[in-house]
Amino acid sequence: MKERSVRIGRKPLKYYVVERPDYVAVAPIFQNKILLITQMRYGAGKIIKNIPMGILQKREKPRKAAQRELEEETGIIVKEKDLKYLGNFYVAPSFTPIKGHLFMVNCQNSSFKGKFPVEEGHEFMEIKWYSLNSLPSTDELDLTSQLAIAKVRQILTKKR
Repeated sequence: MKERSVRIGRKPLKYYVVERPDYVAVAPIFQNKILLITQMRYGAGKIIKNIPMGILQKREKPRKAAQRELEEETGIIVKEKDLKYLGNFYVAPSFTPIKGHLFMVNCQNSSFKGKFPVEEGHEFMEIKWYSLNSLPSTDELDLTSQLAIAKVRQILTKKR
């Protein structure tokens, strides 16, 4: 966290900025279901369900990062071109410049490595497909996943 200050008129104002890399989040969809990962989120101090996500590495493009994170966290291999970009957003612009890049991928033609890579000693607890009609409550989901679910529902509804 970095302390910064600005002048508003004659008065100096101190504020703090949390600096971290931007991140990607991928909503994997298969037969009207979305893949969610259940894991301990230490910042919140509780178990949360979320779509696969992770930070961008230096000079990495969001689409490449989304492809990499999806494979690392789920074992699902997709082509970069199959990742549909849903847009970007600021997580909490009042105290951080972190930007999230949101993607969706239809896993119909994807390659699965078989078993999901739940690592021993890692924070992952469960990886499971959820019907878009029967999802966990919002207090069990992080905000990025809630946004992804809303965007996915909007896209799938338009296709009907």
